[in-house]
Amino acid sequence: MRMTSRMWRGTVLIGSQAMVAAGCGGSPPAGATAPTTTVTPTPPPSTNPVAAASACERIGDGTIRAQCGKGGMTFFTVVDGAIDDLIRKRPALFNLNDVAGERSFRVLDQDAYYQGLADTLGTAGFCARMDVTNTYLQVKQSNDFSEDYEVLTTRGYTPHGVWIYRDTCTPASFPLSPAETLSYIRISFFGFNCSPGIATPNRALNQLPMGCDGYLTATPKDPDGRDVPIQLHGTDITWSFKKGQEFVNVRQWPEQPFNQTVYPVAPGFFKICATVSGVSGCQGIEVVP
Repeated sequence: MRMTSRMWRGTVLIGSQAMVAAGCGGSPPAGATAPTTTVTPTPPPSTNPVAAASACERIGDGTIRAQCGKGGMTFFTVVDGAIDDLIRKRPALFNLNDVAGERSFRVLDQDAYYQGLADTLGTAGFCARMDVTNTYLQVKQSNDFSEDYEVLTTRGYTPHGVWIYRDTCTPASFPLSPAETLSYIRISFFGFNCSPGIATPNRALNQLPMGCDGYLTATPKDPDGRDVPIQLHGTDITWSFKKGQEFVNVRQWPEQPFNQTVYPVAPGFFKICATVSGVSGCQGIEVVP
């Protein structure tokens, strides 16, 4: 069982190129074994646009604890048909003269293409959206399971063939609620720069000697204590003090806003906090002589 974005999807970027050289022409990679396909009829388009637009809301959230791996391709026919349908109905999204293989055309506007696929599947009652890395189209019809498909080749063409299927997640792995993806913020020292003759402190003691500069980091965590990938929580973070700001000076790292350098000014206790996506965490630290 491989680890994915539910555990986390940040790992899926490795090997995304492994897809579709085959996607350009519909031929499998050398030595590849075709996955089992469960063909299901494409459902008729919904006649209720409101219901179609709210498919994800109707079905509800997935879970971060989903187990993902190769399985039967329940939605392959639907996704493959949605690509063809979008090419037929919105040709301006493609360069139909730039062809990489059968039914494989250059995509001119990737964001509009992704949204068009989600809308097309939504009108058929499916919840569909790109994952946080814009690597896979995630599709589900209930929360029993979801499937991931790579709907753009590495060269920017529409893919063709069963090789667009990536994995099946049970239960459904998306969308994730903020409460499930981000539970708390852990603030801790990850290093010190001490003057000669001053011993490096134990990071677990949350003490900062007067002769040391401390390096703090804020780490968003999920309910199981795992780091939440930055693709899920974003780069916005707000640092603040609850008390004791007069005992230290701080400098936020411009290249890494989740890190702070803390410079002691005088012995005393301070409490520093960080907020990410509405979730806050604080850490009390003692500046010692």
